[in-house]
Amino acid sequence: MFAATGWSQDGLPVAGNYSIGFNAPGLLNNPQTENVLIGTILKSDYLAYRGKLGFNMSLFSPGYSNGPSTSSTNISLMGGLMKLRRAYKFLGYYGAEAGLGIGSSKSQMGSGSETKSSNTSIIARGFVGAQCFILPQISIGAEYGLGLMLMSEKKNNGLEKDSRISLGNDNSRGQITLSVYF
Repeated sequence: MFAATGWSQDGLPVAGNYSIGFNAPGLLNNPQTENVLIGTILKSDYLAYRGKLGFNMSLFSPGYSNGPSTSSTNISLMGGLMKLRRAYKFLGYYGAEAGLGIGSSKSQMGSGSETKSSNTSIIARGFVGAQCFILPQISIGAEYGLGLMLMSEKKNNGLEKDSRISLGNDNSRGQITLSVYF
């Protein structure tokens, strides 16, 4: 039966399986966190390809007519490789990925002045994590990452330009994920 469904005897996915997942904290407790959809294809029992689509839209308005309001949108697209380590009901992994991000924001102060900014990012990051299979095709995981980002930003309606490089943990509290495998 396990051979017909494409699952190993320990209930972990095998080569040829793929997953769709998302990061739970962005949906559960922090609307400012980037929401991420994660797709994984297991090339072998110990190697997988991974793609991610991140997105965040936020709007802040104080609730009175002449107060300041801000809105922002961020989108990122990443791709990478994962090395897998298998143990009973657990799938440990580590890897690297790279991608691009774009974003924009708009601030309006009171009844008149409006400021717009936009940014473009090139991202490279390493990550380590583990997934626990609570059911044969469903896992809950945790991940921690360290990344390098090169960002170019245009501020004040394009009048100011700024570029910067940053190195740091891109999910300082970690990332909790829920994945479904097929």
